[in-house]
Amino acid sequence: MPLVSSHFHSLQILRGIAAWMVVYHHVMQFYFSFHADSAIGHFFAKYGNFGVDIFFVLSGFVMYFSARNKNQSGVEFLVNRAFRVMPVYWFYTAATMLCSVVFARTFRFTNIDANSVLMSLFFLPHQNPAGIGVFPLLPVGWTLNFEMFFYLTLGSCLMLNRKHAIFICMAAILILPIVYPSNMYYAEIAGRKLLYEFVLGLSLAMLYSNPRAQRFLDARALPTQLIVLPILLAMCFMLPRFPDLKFPLAMTVVFQFLLLEKFVNPDSAVLKTLIRLGDESYSTYLAHMLTINVLLYFTGNSLDTLLILVLVTVCTWLVSRWSHRHIEQNQLLNNAKKRLVVRYVPA
Repeated sequence: MPLVSSHFHSLQILRGIAAWMVVYHHVMQFYFSFHADSAIGHFFAKYGNFGVDIFFVLSGFVMYFSARNKNQSGVEFLVNRAFRVMPVYWFYTAATMLCSVVFARTFRFTNIDANSVLMSLFFLPHQNPAGIGVFPLLPVGWTLNFEMFFYLTLGSCLMLNRKHAIFICMAAILILPIVYPSNMYYAEIAGRKLLYEFVLGLSLAMLYSNPRAQRFLDARALPTQLIVLPILLAMCFMLPRFPDLKFPLAMTVVFQFLLLEKFVNPDSAVLKTLIRLGDESYSTYLAHMLTINVLLYFTGNSLDTLLILVLVTVCTWLVSRWSHRHIEQNQLLNNAKKRLVVRYVPA
């Protein structure tokens, strides 16, 4: 059976939305200390970080199709993921170190420490030297610690047993948070139920790749949306009382956007822009905290709210676009990856 394409325009749009939710969440944090005087401000202050949950479900969804690629070994899978994640993250970690010296007044959320630098670069959880908790030097990189753990688990399962790798990976991730001792190192990753969001993404992809399910959803996308939408709204309403609802809520949001896929016209100017924001979302996610705090250094927090939002949005978008073009799509890095795979990865 041919694999369903893992590239969905609707999910790229959702990826962009998720990234910008996190951006405005941190605008509320650094500029306004989470104090909101409007409904929109309150939403981003309280729920903007939900973008991370969407990211994790999307990651599980996309990695299902990558793991099903029979032309890719487990080692090659890990090499591909490393080259996708590390160059941009290492660049922004270095930029964070520089900014923490040059713009020290607004970069109090991190300090340079040799041990922290090494642990940050290699995705090992540790106490941030600034005392803000278990965060790398670039604090938003905490999510990449989870991502890399998921990739390592899935890649190891591919090397162990390609045929059943996804099921083994799902079982391991489901069991780990239950059995992993809370007082052991790495419990901040292996012992967290947040890992379940990757499993939800894998499960959704497994369902969607089933030909019968796909035919059913394609034929009944609109009625299914009308059924899913009230469920989605009900979970949103109950989320403040039941925080663990964020897991099925994130999965339901991804599912709802999947149902929109057949209605997305990638030639539409508006949708093309939204898709591009999704393409640039990784750079947006890593760049925005630096952009916000460099701007804060020069502007202070006394500017008009609308002007702050315009400045942050435009500057973050410009940096993201540059980063996507010149780091994520860097031809030298792509060539280095290909040479590494050809020379060292077994066929």
